[in-house]
Amino acid sequence: SVGATAAENGRGPAVDWRDAAALHEAFVSCEDEVLRRRVGEALGVVGNALRVFGSEAVYVSFNGGKDAVVILHLLRAARAADEAATAPPHVVYFDTTDDFD
Repeated sequence: SVGATAAENGRGPAVDWRDAAALHEAFVSCEDEVLRRRVGEALGVVGNALRVFGSEAVYVSFNGGKDAVVILHLLRAARAADEAATAPPHVVYFDTTDDFD
């Protein structure tokens, strides 16, 4: 159901998605090996960006879509694993109503 936790849907333990450290732990301990490897690669890319550019220089563009939500959660999780990242992530939102006109 919409808004149900993974545990309620029978897909794993409940995770408080507001807790970035718990989110990171859920990503890296996923029971599905293929998904865990792919998410690990994505976390590696974001982690590399944080190391190369610093957490203050990494931004995410957010439009509310599924892809943007995934990227935002990956950034939050990667920042939770990065001890140097202490401030909230930088998110840019472009409010436009004519995306496909």
